[in-house]
Amino acid sequence: MIEFFSGTFVLYFGNLPTVIEHARSGKLRGIAVTGSKRASAAPEYPTVAESGIPGFEVTTWYGFAAPAKAPRAIVDYFHDEIVKALNAPDLRQKLVSQGADPVGNTPEQATAHVVNEIAKWAKVIRSAGIKAQ
Repeated sequence: MIEFFSGTFVLYFGNLPTVIEHARSGKLRGIAVTGSKRASAAPEYPTVAESGIPGFEVTTWYGFAAPAKAPRAIVDYFHDEIVKALNAPDLRQKLVSQGADPVGNTPEQATAHVVNEIAKWAKVIRSAGIKAQ
């Protein structure tokens, strides 16, 4: 149950960059992170799996995509530029301090990640009997 009008939350799931400062200030009490490993920006919080629900992993991720028939040279150019940006010390530090874990993997690894995420969530949707409305 979440009480919106009294200004209190019994339970709230939020992205680490969104809630970390509230937890540090005492406005929220962090309990756990939902990823497969502790967040480098908040290692004091265990994972949900460490807290007693084995296999629990829910993460937010961002990626770039191009049309399937985009020339490889274009894909490689943008990939290289994005990886350079993610590895720039100022941007990397900013992202990590907010709880992000910049990856910059290959286009093939990104595609595999998307395929795995689709399969994972399709299974959850089927097993929960969720229907589009």
